[in-house]
Amino acid sequence: MAQRDFSNESIINLVLRTIRALRSRLRGRLLTYLQVFAPGSSKCFTIGIWPKIINSKAIFIRHNVSFGDLCRIECYSNDAYPVGNSAKITIGENSSFGDLTHIGAINHISIGKNLLCASKVLIIDHDHGMCSTADIRSLTKVHPRSRDLTSKGPIQIGDNVWIGEAAVILAGSNIGDGAVISANSIVRGHVPASTVYRSRDQ
Repeated sequence: MAQRDFSNESIINLVLRTIRALRSRLRGRLLTYLQVFAPGSSKCFTIGIWPKIINSKAIFIRHNVSFGDLCRIECYSNDAYPVGNSAKITIGENSSFGDLTHIGAINHISIGKNLLCASKVLIIDHDHGMCSTADIRSLTKVHPRSRDLTSKGPIQIGDNVWIGEAAVILAGSNIGDGAVISANSIVRGHVPASTVYRSRDQ
């Protein structure tokens, strides 16, 4: 495994990075002590400042997972997709998420081990209401917040996947092991294992 070269980094920056890492680890330990996440979740993970977590008991986290700053991990419930007793979001071991990552589920999102996820990535398995032109016309007088959440299917992300900056993973997506999702891509549907995916309009 390649080692980082810190020879050109200032002492002050190294100290600040170390303090940030320690704070993230302490924050993870505190959430573990408070039993915030689903039963059986790992006791070893890190999380950055100001996370937003909704329905945390429906989130299952395995060993050595890390989240950057200002992340959102949210599980919502409605009549079609109640939270119940099972995890809606499962995250495999050694997975890493950059700053401003947003993961939102009403159905189910399964993330494999060793995921590398850049910053500003959106992984979401639902929409606000139906999205056909006819449905939108019928809801023009309904506030978007009042529209029911709907899902077109769960999201499955395999092992050893790399997701680039500002990518969007939508409902019903299935990303195979070892795939690379390029920056700013929008993923809908199947991405074969060991391939590089980029949106057609890039």
